[in-house]
Amino acid sequence: MLAALALATVTLAGCGITTTNTATVFAASSLATVFPQISDAAQAPATFSFDGSSGLVDQLAGGAPADVLATADRTTMDRAVKAGLVGTPRQFATNRLAIVVARGNPLSITDLTDLTGRKLVVCAPEVPCGRAAAQIAADRSIPLRPVSQELKVADVVGKVASGEADAGLAYTTDGTDRVSVVPLPGAERHLTTLWIAVVTDSPHPAVADAFISAVTGTTGQTLLRQRGFGTGG
Repeated sequence: MLAALALATVTLAGCGITTTNTATVFAASSLATVFPQISDAAQAPATFSFDGSSGLVDQLAGGAPADVLATADRTTMDRAVKAGLVGTPRQFATNRLAIVVARGNPLSITDLTDLTGRKLVVCAPEVPCGRAAAQIAADRSIPLRPVSQELKVADVVGKVASGEADAGLAYTTDGTDRVSVVPLPGAERHLTTLWIAVVTDSPHPAVADAFISAVTGTTGQTLLRQRGFGTGG
């Protein structure tokens, strides 16, 4: 089994044809921890490129090779579908926005109203976490005045962890040993849905299907729940 996982390619004897048992997965950065866990646990080998969902779709549109696309919201996946970049998508999880603060929450931040005068960092409007932040702020009529807008949620978390920002709006699943996650009141009304699909030009569609089955199956769904995602579709 270890040898099989280690092999990236297998050459078909006598044919000169090279195939692979490893899916190339383009996935939203909020999945950077759990997707490798699913790959290992389900024995569904994959290599990953994690980035903001909109940036991943741009890369596919530019011809970047991949087998699977997983986005952090439906809007971005719909853009990929409309462009003919992917096949029929499946919802595999949900997530919700939260406030990310320095470990231990030394500033006692518990709500959007506590962010006035603080250095806040959020995702850019074209990124799923940025759209969710704008929706929640509008719903509560609370203006956001971020010091920066990032193209992926991992960069929001990174700036809080480094001390460049006092707080960030990220996801409930984005806690690390360097930041704490504070539940955001009202976020449950703005759940984001995560979607996955086979890339239309995938050179390895069977391997792509196997990885998607791992994500949507019992093993993947269990690991997603353990990481804090809502599951099902």
